[in-house]
Amino acid sequence: MGRAVLLAIFSACCTVGTGLAQVTFALRMVAPCDARNASPPMNVEGEGEKFCLQQEAIVDQADVRSAEVASDPNGPRVRLTLTDAGSQKLLETTRKNIGNRIGVVLNGRLLAAPVIRAAISNGIPISGRFTEQERNDIAAAFNRQAGQH
Repeated sequence: MGRAVLLAIFSACCTVGTGLAQVTFALRMVAPCDARNASPPMNVEGEGEKFCLQQEAIVDQADVRSAEVASDPNGPRVRLTLTDAGSQKLLETTRKNIGNRIGVVLNGRLLAAPVIRAAISNGIPISGRFTEQERNDIAAAFNRQAGQH
């Protein structure tokens, strides 16, 4: 059920350059902007609503075991597989925060801030208006970084 929820979550625009040497990624809980640990307000790409995120990430690029370009009925995307520890952190946090928002950040850009509808643990799809080359570059960068851990 969590995977189906995520398919709807990651549908925002993000432009990245080709030949990425490194990619950054984080899932962070949305926080009140006046909280001590809140980021400055960020807009979801292509939307006007602003969100502040907790400084501490639930999972980040270090928690990604592998990435692959995949196609499904909703279109092509990059699917991230988390490490066991990353999956556990995400599962615990989303289980405790159903009904709250989570921020999805790729290369410093807030792609989405969806409401958590179910506990989520793995198989995270990232979609957007990526070209085929950008999807390949993102997946390759994640895989290179995962190989360095």
